[in-house]
Amino acid sequence: MSIRQFIHDQLSTVPTFTEIYQGESMLKAPERGAFPVAVYRIGNESPENIGADITPHRKYFQVYIHDVPADYTRIDDLVEQVK
Repeated sequence: MSIRQFIHDQLSTVPTFTEIYQGESMLKAPERGAFPVAVYRIGNESPENIGADITPHRKYFQVYIHDVPADYTRIDDLVEQVK
């Protein structure tokens, strides 16, 4: 399973999101009635450098949560669910 699929599957467990987008694949903004939405972006990969024979890496990603109207109480609740 790819890291993109894993992140999408995990975000799909939050029932409040109407849509989940991988940031680089968005072609247009979500429709006004499609909120709240989650947009995730995958960042860089860094080696951990913990040994000569071991090469683990850490992969970073960010999740953006958008809602209309901008009800930050609901966004804060969604952030906690994502964590």
